[in-house]
Amino acid sequence: MKKTTSLIIVAALAGILGNPFIVSARAQDSTDSFLAANNDANLSDAERFALAKEGLTQALSLSVDKVDELTANLEGYFFEKGSRESELKQSFLDKLSAYRAYYSEKDLEAEELDTLEGVQALAKEVRNYRDEVYTPDAEKIVQFTLIFHTEELISLAKDRAQKISADVDKLEMLGFIEDGTFDGQLNDVASLLTEAEDLRNQAKEAALALPEDGSATTTATTSDEIEVSTSTVGAVATNIETASSTATTNEETPTEEMQAYEQQQPLEKSLNDIKAVYGIFLDISGSVRATLGIE
Repeated sequence: MKKTTSLIIVAALAGILGNPFIVSARAQDSTDSFLAANNDANLSDAERFALAKEGLTQALSLSVDKVDELTANLEGYFFEKGSRESELKQSFLDKLSAYRAYYSEKDLEAEELDTLEGVQALAKEVRNYRDEVYTPDAEKIVQFTLIFHTEELISLAKDRAQKISADVDKLEMLGFIEDGTFDGQLNDVASLLTEAEDLRNQAKEAALALPEDGSATTTATTSDEIEVSTSTVGAVATNIETASSTATTNEETPTEEMQAYEQQQPLEKSLNDIKAVYGIFLDISGSVRATLGIE
């Protein structure tokens, strides 16, 4: 029987959810670029106005989309009524509702502007709001959801490790590989997953202990699929290989802002431990396939 599992694996670069800082960076590029374009002597006044207004409305539209994305992701987590997690979730949802209202209102204002000076003034207001109000809280919201997403990642990695260990045992029993060939690597996997879980628990405790406006920063995630097949000796080897296939990722190029976020502990270390586990899975897969002569 074939079982297909979609698994999100972490690389400590660019979101869950399409990383919020990527979209923030795009919105910032739109805002900052048209502010700079306003000083381009090669443009007429009419061209500067058109470019500025277009850039402002684009930045506001991106901001609304990001708020909606963060809201949908946060609503996907369910906590016991009256729990600290539930309180923080509702607090964050209230903030996101306020941010959406702000950006939507400013979008309507932008549509009515008919002077370059008006566009410039609103652009600066929106940029200040983004930097001083929205972005700090967006970081906290992503951090909050990532804490609970990491729990899912660890659980999936544990299940995968058990399946790989069982397949290795089968190959040893059948005499295709020597006993204990992968004991060291499987022990490393167990140690990494234990550490990842401990670090994730530390991050959760710290986040829940803080006031309702939350805590620090975020890292990001990428995704891929694993296909697990169990039958015959060849399929056992394929099982090990495909269970390991998420070690590669499609990473966005990190901005300077995101690179600072990647320095955070302990959650970022927990995510890196999970990534390291899948690297070991890939190593085991390659060794097994080489031993069995499977191309």
